[in-house]
Amino acid sequence: MTTIADINDTIPTHLLLIGQTKSGKTKFTAEAAKAGATILFLDADHGYATLKRSLSDNVDAAKRVHYLKLHKPLAFMQELIRKETLYYVPRYGTLYSNSLQLNDNDDIIRLATTKIPKEVIMVIDSWTGIAMDTIEQVANELSVNALTAKGNAMRPVYANAGRITTNILKALQYAPWNVIVLAHPELYEQRKRPKGRGVVREEDMEIVRTVHIPLSVSKPHGYTIGKFFTDIGVLSVDRLGKSVLSYKRDSEIIAGGTLDIKGNAEEELSYVNTFGITPVNKESNSWIKTMKISEYKELRKKGEL
Repeated sequence: MTTIADINDTIPTHLLLIGQTKSGKTKFTAEAAKAGATILFLDADHGYATLKRSLSDNVDAAKRVHYLKLHKPLAFMQELIRKETLYYVPRYGTLYSNSLQLNDNDDIIRLATTKIPKEVIMVIDSWTGIAMDTIEQVANELSVNALTAKGNAMRPVYANAGRITTNILKALQYAPWNVIVLAHPELYEQRKRPKGRGVVREEDMEIVRTVHIPLSVSKPHGYTIGKFFTDIGVLSVDRLGKSVLSYKRDSEIIAGGTLDIKGNAEEELSYVNTFGITPVNKESNSWIKTMKISEYKELRKKGEL
């Protein structure tokens, strides 16, 4: 009979990192690259400038960061969890399709998801970008104007978007590699109907709890997504401009996991000091490859892709 003591498998870190804009989330991941980590950075937000600036003094670290700008983040994430191999076109920031107008000299990146080394850290910047794109796509499919619709008109949009993003989170939960999902916070007020009252508008209900949650496709959905991660950290900036990272459990903040600590995000609670880093074997490079469209077409013609 196998017991927990008999299992020596290394459990990947799946971190949900919540912080306001410019609190240091992207820099936190850049510091992991400087410490030796290989990173697959999926940018559904505006992480490029911070990432580039943070790595400007370390060429070796910059070469360990594989950067993909996602102009259609939902479509990319859905294909990521479904397919063994993806083909991404940097020029358009989207997956390859025959409808793209490409030159033979354009780059195309092959990403073999089943070959991603377990030591790699996949960074998703940010969950907000994926959530907002999902809302937009679902609203368009349901012919709902997400900018003006309110109340009952948005309920089917939130419900469908919740199912779609939950499927993505479930897949990421079981990813064999490390994951950092960057997210922004928002305030969630849990309410209940007053006793002795019949039908009550939501704004007239009693507030029973106020909690800071990661922004998602809806506030109830954001309240539940922590279960898909091994750890949840909250990043803030103190009065001296230092990034402070907290994994401490708090009734007013979604945080915690395997840790219950708080400290400087750039020093004692840096990624390497908290979770450790195992360098990827340089020979394990078959998981991602950049080629020209001309080479891609030739390999397809030969049936080698």
